[in-house]
Amino acid sequence: MRNSAIYIFVLLALAGGIARLALDPTKVPKVSPEAAVQLAGCFARTVFHANDGVTLAGLTQAQVSGIEKPATSLSFVAPEPLPFTAVSLKPEDQKKLLGKADVSLPPNTIVRVQRGEFSLDKGSVAVEHAGGRFLLSTLDPIRFKNADSSSYDVTLSDAVVVTAPTDTKPRQLPQGTRGTLSLAAGSETVEASQIALVALQPFAARPWILDALPNIEPTRVSGAKGMSDLAVEARRPGMQFDASDLTVSGCAWAPATDATGVLIPAPVALTDLKPSGLGSAKIVLAIPSELVPAFSAWPLPRPISLAVVSNDGHYVGYGAYSIVDRGWAGLFALLVAGGLLWGVLNLRGGDDLVGMRYRDWMAGLFVDADRKASLSLFQIFFWTVITVWGLIYFYFVTGSLLGLTQSVLTLLGISGVGTVAARFISPDPTASAARATSTTNVDFRALLSTNGVFDLLKLQLFVFTLLIGTYVVWRICDTGAFPDIDANTLLLLGVSQGLYIGGKVASTTPLARAQALKLQLDNKTTELENLKKEQEKAQEAVDKAAAAATQEQKDALENAKKATDNAQSELKKLEADLKEAVKQMGLTT
Repeated sequence: MRNSAIYIFVLLALAGGIARLALDPTKVPKVSPEAAVQLAGCFARTVFHANDGVTLAGLTQAQVSGIEKPATSLSFVAPEPLPFTAVSLKPEDQKKLLGKADVSLPPNTIVRVQRGEFSLDKGSVAVEHAGGRFLLSTLDPIRFKNADSSSYDVTLSDAVVVTAPTDTKPRQLPQGTRGTLSLAAGSETVEASQIALVALQPFAARPWILDALPNIEPTRVSGAKGMSDLAVEARRPGMQFDASDLTVSGCAWAPATDATGVLIPAPVALTDLKPSGLGSAKIVLAIPSELVPAFSAWPLPRPISLAVVSNDGHYVGYGAYSIVDRGWAGLFALLVAGGLLWGVLNLRGGDDLVGMRYRDWMAGLFVDADRKASLSLFQIFFWTVITVWGLIYFYFVTGSLLGLTQSVLTLLGISGVGTVAARFISPDPTASAARATSTTNVDFRALLSTNGVFDLLKLQLFVFTLLIGTYVVWRICDTGAFPDIDANTLLLLGVSQGLYIGGKVASTTPLARAQALKLQLDNKTTELENLKKEQEKAQEAVDKAAAAATQEQKDALENAKKATDNAQSELKKLEADLKEAVKQMGLTT
């Protein structure tokens, strides 16, 4: 029945792991207008310089909901007399333009010009530059000039009188003529105008990834810092990811949990960018830990979206991965790890742990041959439990395995070396084997004592192990990563381990061995005296009831005689060992 329960638990653990992967969200929607707006405020700004050619386009209110109102037009001013072509005039006014007299153009007349100065006074527009898309929101005017070989349909703000043409000059708009250049914004059915301009002053805009489709699948970085570091395989034909002026920024966000539906993306730190050829690179990003809360309503995987863009807007990466809240994952990991330890203990249970008290149940996992709790074995047990729990915890949170750091391997190595060294210098194995045949309970107090005496060196190593282990567990819970422990902290544990091993070595010197043998000799002498007293009592009982002696009394007498003979034999052996130890020290008996 006990083995069946273990098999059932293992099957449940496997089923939970499969369910963790099966419940991962697989469908990633394209970037919504709300998300694009929030991300525009999260990405790093891109600075445009004077004389940079750009294309401006109008936006609808739905596209930029929640930020500055979309700009519907650009202001126009003629910096000098400009040739023009009338676009919207009555036929009679068109005839007047062909004449030789001055002509007054009424307000709202649309004229086409190829030069002029334009400005975005206030609002939001879309900006395109060298294949990249950006969102420009401003409260201060930004000035532009015309691009070469481009024409602009300007709506005059006021009535303008254009002078009659001459033999050398056609009709021209006078210097200072003002008007507006429509961006065709504000309507879902009207396509925004694409207006090519050249910047007259520097300005900053943010990447604009509206309607971006998922094209990346973030993967865990093996050996890196837990759930924070993700790798993205960036691909863009013809792009030079190793360019000196290229920078990459990223943002991550979780689904909105309140009624407003407002997303709050968090900036993502770039930890590495390795070009792997023309048009491809590996980008490593650190995800903020606040996106992975401790508890939510249900312990189910939920998506974390991630967007990565280059500062020139050429590359846009978008995708998602899933996480489980840290609190739920910690509880699941504790349940699974505890169940595995319970199964191991039951598999280990049997004749070697017969009579074990309930309060010493866990000690059964780190007892040595003499049925006493071993500090070196406890360290192996302690760090194994933490490592197993951390791997299970991280798998539940992210669906990936946690990379072991060099610090954790060092901790496992320190405890392993201590265990091997302790076995090399352990006391007489024959004495341990003799004690192991007894039916006494597991002695957990032996963890901090030597030969029944409290050992301060063991206490120091025990306390340092618990403190560092607590810190490791806390860091795994907080960041989902095995921490990089300071070298001096590892040295502290190593020194404490060295003192513990040194203490065991000192206890195995000829003098210490002689003292231990003398103590065992005294104990055996006392035991022999007690056996003789019991024999005398048994003999008296036999003499008094010889006529009515039962077979049980005769057996007791026989056993007492055998015990006496064994004790005398052990006494002689201990005396010989004592003489040999004294001889090794160069002393005479």
